[in-house]
Amino acid sequence: MLRKFFSSLFAGGTHEEAPPAPIRPLSDRDELDQALLAPIAVLYKYSPICSVSAWIGREVGRFASDHPDTPVYAIDVIRQRDLSNWIADEFGVRHESPQAFVVRNGRPTWNASHSGITADALHQQVQQAD
Repeated sequence: MLRKFFSSLFAGGTHEEAPPAPIRPLSDRDELDQALLAPIAVLYKYSPICSVSAWIGREVGRFASDHPDTPVYAIDVIRQRDLSNWIADEFGVRHESPQAFVVRNGRPTWNASHSGITADALHQQVQQAD
């Protein structure tokens, strides 16, 4: 059931299809490096088998729908464990899931986990980054 929910967040239906907005899955370092070139972006780390990730995924999805000009990327922490760990190491932030980052010019300016991730919190942080 949770995998079906997460598939619905991605416009193309399944994670492997690399769908367009609102949320774009990242599967490797090259894709992450491209995402980090954006002036501002949101990274969302989640587990497809976690009910909390599903709940928070709705918030991230709402933010993505309300802010089509802000790219939102998702990292499945099970399928992309190495990528998830690289983000934790590179950003100097302990891995958690679910976890979100607002990234400006390749560097995190804000992060939160679990119930700290809301559409409103993301909106506020993106606005502050401007």
